[in-house]
Amino acid sequence: MPPAGNAAPLPGAGDAKNIPQITPDSPRTSQQAHSLVGRRIGEIVVALGFATEAEVDIAVEEARKTGRATGRVLYDQGTINKNQLAQAIAARTQISYIDLRNLELEERALKAIDGNTAARYRAVPVQYLDDDTLLVAIAEPSNVLAVDDIALMTGLNVRAALTTEEQLEELLSRVSRTDVERATKDAEREPGEAEDEAASANLLESVLTNALRQRASDIHFETLEDESVRVRYRIDGITHDSTKIASSLAPRMFTRLKLMAGMDISIRHVPQDGRSNFGPAGAQVTLRIATLPTIHGESAAIRILDRKNVPPLDRLGLDPVGLATFLRALRKPHGAILATGPTGSGKTTTLYAALAELNTSERTIITIEDPVEYPLPGIRQVQVNTKRGLTFSAGLRTMLRSDPDVVMVGEIRDHETAMIGVEAALTGRLVLTTLHTNNAASAVTRLTEMGVERYLVASSIECVIASRLARKLCTECRRPVTIDETRMREAGYADATIEAFEGYEAVGCARCSNTGYRGRTGIFEVLSISDRIRELLLDRFPAKAIEKAAREDGMVTLSESALERVRQGVISLAEAARITTTD
Repeated sequence: MPPAGNAAPLPGAGDAKNIPQITPDSPRTSQQAHSLVGRRIGEIVVALGFATEAEVDIAVEEARKTGRATGRVLYDQGTINKNQLAQAIAARTQISYIDLRNLELEERALKAIDGNTAARYRAVPVQYLDDDTLLVAIAEPSNVLAVDDIALMTGLNVRAALTTEEQLEELLSRVSRTDVERATKDAEREPGEAEDEAASANLLESVLTNALRQRASDIHFETLEDESVRVRYRIDGITHDSTKIASSLAPRMFTRLKLMAGMDISIRHVPQDGRSNFGPAGAQVTLRIATLPTIHGESAAIRILDRKNVPPLDRLGLDPVGLATFLRALRKPHGAILATGPTGSGKTTTLYAALAELNTSERTIITIEDPVEYPLPGIRQVQVNTKRGLTFSAGLRTMLRSDPDVVMVGEIRDHETAMIGVEAALTGRLVLTTLHTNNAASAVTRLTEMGVERYLVASSIECVIASRLARKLCTECRRPVTIDETRMREAGYADATIEAFEGYEAVGCARCSNTGYRGRTGIFEVLSISDRIRELLLDRFPAKAIEKAAREDGMVTLSESALERVRQGVISLAEAARITTTD
């Protein structure tokens, strides 16, 4: 085999098999391609026929004002798409562009390096151009180090081709899934004891890596009747089957998992919980691991906690009016702010974003949580420990003697915690906490149902924010659809009386794993406690009357917020109905 070669751009069109070159509507000659090397992105976009000179001039002016790259401005303005931007960058750097959706991938090439290495280098082998030359897809033209290292690892000549970040991510997910399948087969061969341990460790690492690549929030290891283990990922709030692990591997898997979490490996019939970090330095996530004995054997659940998943307050998905209302409440020196919604609706994420907004050197902030999800710099966080008597109420009572300006209580579960929190809000502290109710208005009345006097609730609460998490439509495959009253009623909006508008519905493609959705966004309603609403509360009006008054004051309900996202093309009507019509 010849020695490894350095990274090199692909030859002109026709010199390699099945490699789409940088072509707009018609092929370009090598001379034309060469003339684009090193030119400005705007000039290249015009030369390729992707935009007019007038459109580029507007983008250039915007780029000068904002400091953004011209190519990024063209994309943000909708003048060009991601594929066209990648093609323009490829032309500028004289690297060929490949559309992975139209490329015949070779399994032999995909296995040239393992998925972890591909993810680390952000580079994936996709084809053999000949017996000694490997084609590697990258999303960043300057990623020369990765290409050189792959050449050294494989002993092959390596040539780079540029693709979009999204297509590379999709391919990395595929490689990661293949790694899990391969690791499962390797572990099932059951060699010697030492090899057993290595195989089970490799299998668990592959499952975890694949979960991160798939953007999973949770991993479920479910022991079935035949004692095999079904692995499922929760992605965008919905669970999906991933792989199945043979019964012979289950004990080793759970032992390995317990060791990671610092649990007692000898205990199998009592629930345990623990934590562990996973991933490369600088990109580690925290795993919150819980085991559970079932009638068929042990099962386990892993919650993946990634601090990157807590966006700034202005990126949660709040509409401008709701955001302004929420910020006004946060800027008050005292009072209570409630985040409400069912389990998994984004309450904790909302409060963490609020804490980040409040976290300045002028304030002392203490939280009590069960459990502490993310460590926050500059904030004292307390973990509930009921076995040792550290409950929400006991911890909150002690915290208030530590002179805090802001207190965050993970959840109000009982009368005692509710009373302490309300009294703290009335005596000069800003209190943030959560409740489980379907909407904002119900949260106000729920406190009275827990035994807190109405006059105390009316005096202490400043704002209630209710939330849901909705799956965003995949922008690669979403399909336009006209939404009229008939479609609205079919979706569950029985009293719909609207003018027809253009929206989108889910389809499904390789990028979104054929679900039609990719990522999630917050849907909110923000209830400001005005003097009028305080009077309604004191006069014992029900939650429906409070909601009606809030809407008259300008509150946007969860249902209205969801439908606005449908109009914007962010979510589908079916998704809006799924998260709001049951309220």
